[in-house]
Amino acid sequence: MDIGMLRRTRPSTSIQVANNTDNAPNDVWLPVSGIVYAFREDAVREDAIARPASGTYTDARNPSSPTDPPLQQAYSVGASANAEPKLSTKAVDYVPDPVRRPYGFRLRNGSVLRRHPDMGVSDQDNIRGLSFFTDQPVYIMGNFNLHQDGADNDGNGNRLEEFKEQLPSSGLYNETQFYTNRVNRDTNFANATTDRWRPSEILADAVSVVSDNLCDGSVIDTFMTASDTSPSLSTNTYAGRQTTDSGVNFPNGYFPYRPTPGDSGAADVYDNSNSGLYGPGCQGSQKTTFLNQNRPSVDIPQNWSWQRENPLTFSRVLKSPAMETVLYSHHCPQLVLHQAQMSQANQE
Repeated sequence: MDIGMLRRTRPSTSIQVANNTDNAPNDVWLPVSGIVYAFREDAVREDAIARPASGTYTDARNPSSPTDPPLQQAYSVGASANAEPKLSTKAVDYVPDPVRRPYGFRLRNGSVLRRHPDMGVSDQDNIRGLSFFTDQPVYIMGNFNLHQDGADNDGNGNRLEEFKEQLPSSGLYNETQFYTNRVNRDTNFANATTDRWRPSEILADAVSVVSDNLCDGSVIDTFMTASDTSPSLSTNTYAGRQTTDSGVNFPNGYFPYRPTPGDSGAADVYDNSNSGLYGPGCQGSQKTTFLNQNRPSVDIPQNWSWQRENPLTFSRVLKSPAMETVLYSHHCPQLVLHQAQMSQANQE
């Protein structure tokens, strides 16, 4: 979630709902209330990815013939030995499956939470930060909600502290500096008109901090560099590319490395600040996090398709009072079966 982008844009008028909030129909994507309840259900656990059984660990180096370790008995001794259930070791074998999809939320570009003046939020309403509630992990990338003065932009202003006698910005400070020297209160600190900081809270299953120097990238990097032994996003190599390194064409109209106006080098989708996938750590970098994972060691076949989960081994019937019963095949988010076909679905 790009906080800097959310605080300076509002939903299209076509989807605004009158009287939905105190500021409707002119609320901001980072709502003036500051309250966000977040959840997602698109994770794919490792033991839900099924391949032919062979070997000790997942081997996806060749997309044409990937394998998984065979299932093991849950009990090795006693009356339940050699009986069901059988369990996969993939979730605990310390070998990450390249098709897994962890879930969670990352808050990035969040040094300023105050809604941008262009959004027209009154000063009396522009006093809240972000109250983010989720039952899933949250990752805070880089600076978040800094105490600072200055113009309202995503850059850093002058650091503000509770006292005018500030502590060292780097290195250690001593007892005298902390308890004795700080005597004059800085009235700009935590002042809604002079401090860009806003009251905020994050309640999540887990909260982690990620360096702003991280160059994240995206999952397409994995397939772009299949068979490369030393992959990198070298300058001018990826700009405008429509094929992978091994010559496989991207789907028509899906060109993730298309050049961005005003930027001429590397995978500009990452190193251009106007891009939604921009990361400060990607400027001048030739590596993304997706180049440091299990990747195919051979060229990807021309007609190869990437499936999140094996549709032949994992499908489920979803029943909900709010919608008709449907069957989803988990390799594709499309609806594939309606209630009229439920008798066949139940047999499956």
